[in-house]
Amino acid sequence: RLHELGDIVATAAKANADWSTRIPDSIKVRVSGVGIKIVAGGPTAPDAAPYEHGGQQGTFRHPVFGNRAVWVAQAARPFLAPAAEETASVTESFMLSIIDEALKAVDL
Repeated sequence: RLHELGDIVATAAKANADWSTRIPDSIKVRVSGVGIKIVAGGPTAPDAAPYEHGGQQGTFRHPVFGNRAVWVAQAARPFLAPAAEETASVTESFMLSIIDEALKAVDL
């Protein structure tokens, strides 16, 4: 059920990153214990982290075609953090239903 909860945010993040051809396919849900992480990037989309920019608007700098003598500023395009904010009410309700199910399962 926790993976389903993460999928809600991941689906919104993929929609937010639809301007990219690589980032949406790199967005994955990781569940460990009771923790959920939605991650993006990796070898197929190495530009995901700079574009996410810590969930903040702004710019990041990078060399032009790897030429460290020429740098440019590029606008960040956060997609993960906004997805978490957009889906907060839905994920909260879903999480409460998971907790209710767990409590019923142990007869509390």
